[in-house]
Amino acid sequence: MRQQKQKTGNIRKKVIALVLVAVMLMQPEVVPAKKVYRISNESLTLKKGKSYKLKLVNVPAKAKKKIKWKTSNQYAVSVKNGKVKALKYGTAVITATYKKTNYICSVTVPDTSKDITANAYSVTIMEGETFQLTATSAKKVYYHSQNGQIAKVNSKGLITGINPGTTSIILKSKRSWVECVVTVTANPANLVTDVTDTQNEINASNPQLNTNSVVLLGSNVGEERQQYISFSGLSDSSVVQWTLPSTSRLTATTYRTKIALSGDTPESGVIQAQVDGKTYNIPYTVYNPTFTQPSSFIIRGKTTKIGISDIGSLKPTYRSRNKTIAVVTADGKVTGKNSGVTYIDAKVGSYTFSFRIEVAAKGMKKIVNRANYIVNHWKYSQAKRMKRKYYDCSSLVWKGYKSYKKYHRKLGSRTYALTAAGLFDYLNSKKKIVYYGYLGYDYLKPGDLIFYGDYDYAVQYSTPGRTLDIYHVSMYAGNGMVVEKGGQYISYNNLSHVVGIGRVVN
Repeated sequence: MRQQKQKTGNIRKKVIALVLVAVMLMQPEVVPAKKVYRISNESLTLKKGKSYKLKLVNVPAKAKKKIKWKTSNQYAVSVKNGKVKALKYGTAVITATYKKTNYICSVTVPDTSKDITANAYSVTIMEGETFQLTATSAKKVYYHSQNGQIAKVNSKGLITGINPGTTSIILKSKRSWVECVVTVTANPANLVTDVTDTQNEINASNPQLNTNSVVLLGSNVGEERQQYISFSGLSDSSVVQWTLPSTSRLTATTYRTKIALSGDTPESGVIQAQVDGKTYNIPYTVYNPTFTQPSSFIIRGKTTKIGISDIGSLKPTYRSRNKTIAVVTADGKVTGKNSGVTYIDAKVGSYTFSFRIEVAAKGMKKIVNRANYIVNHWKYSQAKRMKRKYYDCSSLVWKGYKSYKKYHRKLGSRTYALTAAGLFDYLNSKKKIVYYGYLGYDYLKPGDLIFYGDYDYAVQYSTPGRTLDIYHVSMYAGNGMVVEKGGQYISYNNLSHVVGIGRVVN
């Protein structure tokens, strides 16, 4: 009997065990969530001398030693175990490799002596409203509006919307400048909706005409050139009725208390305004200026001329944004003082026009012209690079510099052109690399050398393993152009490949 109970108990245990197994088999399989790895920052801006710790998120603590860290530009930014340090002005890509996958962070070390950082680069305000523009810069910042009829700005950066339209506020220092685009929208209270009830009604108001005459500039000055005639002292129900001459080719937009006018070609006439039983006659003139562009770049000590004609009795006023680079006289004569880039702002009426001026060191025009001649008349050959009527990228630079006072000696050799990477090493040893990355062509000077580095390109055109895997060098020719085979604009290549700017002559 006892044995029978024992057998029954064993059977029950086996049945329960089988049921439990079956239940477990019926449960869905729990798959552990796959960890997603990512770098803690995909981009960084660090001041020179500062450090920052990068991490790979979700990597187990024990495995962190397996992460391999690398910098693309050890001169600008170093990295060790994820700790990034800004060494010199420039850019670099930090790569963290884990389980055969790369995670990257782009790092910029800005030259703060040049930079102006604004709290806004585009602003939309209503007429009558204000916006406080603030700037961070190592140098004092000055402000001016490109069209004071649209928006004005005071010495502290306070923008006031004057009339509907779009213009730019220029923030400038002795080293740099940036632009904030301002769009001014119409105040709804000033829009014309229905004037039928007010046309014959004389209101208790004291109209004050704010513009006795208006001067318009034609299509040669571009868009957003409108000017305004406006009234103040009107009642809330006052609406101005405007009449243009029947022969006029003006474009007009009417508001309750003002009119926006623009013209394309020269003309003159009288615009009539009627408001609250009074009539006003406002003369207008349209000029279509002709501009004489200055030279693309001038040599230090030499001059160029900005010409603005066909503006009647109007007289432009000129000012240089950086007088250490170039100065300008009252008649638009520009003299180069030191190599670099500045802008000459010419104000005509309420409009301001800007002309870009590049000043080059003595001899640079001859050097650039010689390099351009070689590119257009000689053959490209790495094997014959040092022979007459042949060149490659670095011998082109060397032969160009040889044309003026044997400046090729400043490139490391009197008899032979170094490779692109060798030239970079030499200039770096002489502290002639002014930026480890791409500066932007407003900070380049004619004759500057632009070095390109990338492993994949080095495989095709150079020798991998050379400094920064440099595979190419070109010469900045001024006016946004470079001298090289098939000379092109500076944006011809992926700018992320630029690893340094060499300045042979200041």
